[in-house]
Amino acid sequence: MVVLSILIKNGIIATVNEKNQIIKDGAIYIEEGRIQNLGRTEEVTKKHRAEKVIDAHRKIVLPGLIDAHTHMVGCLVRGLGSDLPLLNWLEKLQWPFLAGVTEEDAYVGGLLGCIEAIKTGSTCVVENYYSTRRRKRNIDRIAEAIEKSGIRGFLMRGYHDRKFMIPEIFIESEDEVFREYDRIIHEWHGRANDRIMAWVSPVNLLFSTPELIVRLHEFAEKHGVGMHTHMSESKRECELIKKEYGKSYAEVFQDLGVLGPKFHGAHSVWLTDKDIKLLARTNSRTIHNPTSNMYLASGFSPVPKMLKAGICVALGTDGGNCNNNQDMLEAMKFAALLHKVNALDPTAMSAVEVLRMATINGARALGLGNEIGSLEIGKKADITIVDLKKPHNMPIHDPISTLVYSSNGGDVDTVIIDGEITMENREIKTVDEGEVLEKAQVVGENLARRMVRRIKSS
Repeated sequence: MVVLSILIKNGIIATVNEKNQIIKDGAIYIEEGRIQNLGRTEEVTKKHRAEKVIDAHRKIVLPGLIDAHTHMVGCLVRGLGSDLPLLNWLEKLQWPFLAGVTEEDAYVGGLLGCIEAIKTGSTCVVENYYSTRRRKRNIDRIAEAIEKSGIRGFLMRGYHDRKFMIPEIFIESEDEVFREYDRIIHEWHGRANDRIMAWVSPVNLLFSTPELIVRLHEFAEKHGVGMHTHMSESKRECELIKKEYGKSYAEVFQDLGVLGPKFHGAHSVWLTDKDIKLLARTNSRTIHNPTSNMYLASGFSPVPKMLKAGICVALGTDGGNCNNNQDMLEAMKFAALLHKVNALDPTAMSAVEVLRMATINGARALGLGNEIGSLEIGKKADITIVDLKKPHNMPIHDPISTLVYSSNGGDVDTVIIDGEITMENREIKTVDEGEVLEKAQVVGENLARRMVRRIKSS
């Protein structure tokens, strides 16, 4: 049932506005998918009556979390390929896995990823999926899963056009790449009341030719979309780029003319001070994936330096196959702790900073800073409600500290996306969660068997 108006009352409202305002006994009134009013419960409830009332007593109400870099279908192989460095992980797990994914796998894995994201507080995911030449419609099945689940999703369909350390089955011609992006943008960009968007995505400078990156940047500008790529993730990658081009990733992208507000450098671990200045000067965006960087031992991204330089740094999970979950609350905690221990300074990264990375910074990186990412009148109602009345959270002294350092994805109670209640009392309203979990087990097992056969025959 579509609810036209929602009133959230008695909650701790974390606005994440410019002043990081907290309203201790707050309320939000939602109508026609947008926040129409917010303030103290007593004041808001006097002015508004709603079809649906949510009592958020002892709960923190915050902007929906934005997972700015993930590979949702990777959840089908979570737990496989552990304890490997990045380039070995790609060879032993990622390429055999992606080569075996069918359309049904992509749909079920996409649904599982969307459910997991919603249940752990994300209202928006940036899905970076790579297709083989033979199964180009896998991205459409993921898009269908996003549409059905009710989540907000960006399709960053990755491509490879340079045969370097990558199986031939992934290599596409320039014509194929342009044809696919043209089709995907035509069919999916702006669909579901603008919940679904599509950008271009050279997977990595190692696997993508500079010439095609330049042409795709022109294509993206023509269509009003951005470019999302992996950048400076591991030390070995950066050594290979330096050997090939005599420069760093960021410097090569600058030479190609693609840096700017609609450029995403996912990971951005091995950045020099010169790189940071370059990214700041061009207003480029980076995406920090702390759990994945630890899982693959990629290194410490210089996030505090980037933030100090004025770079918009968003936060991502990197998905189930190189993190093992999509819990953005966990990603926030790890982001804060990782940089404290790296700097041997407990003030290196604050709870407020990582919350902003997971919300408004993610929105700004996607060009949606005026629409989502904070709780303000006029913005779209993408809202996450976290139940703090749990033994591991109580008593509540500093709600943001409690959220980041004490709570976890299992504490997420209710999620509203585009003004629609997508989950309430931890029950997903859009899909049959139990059915999806059973299907995921079956397709995951079948996929793993196909991967083993592929590895043995190679």
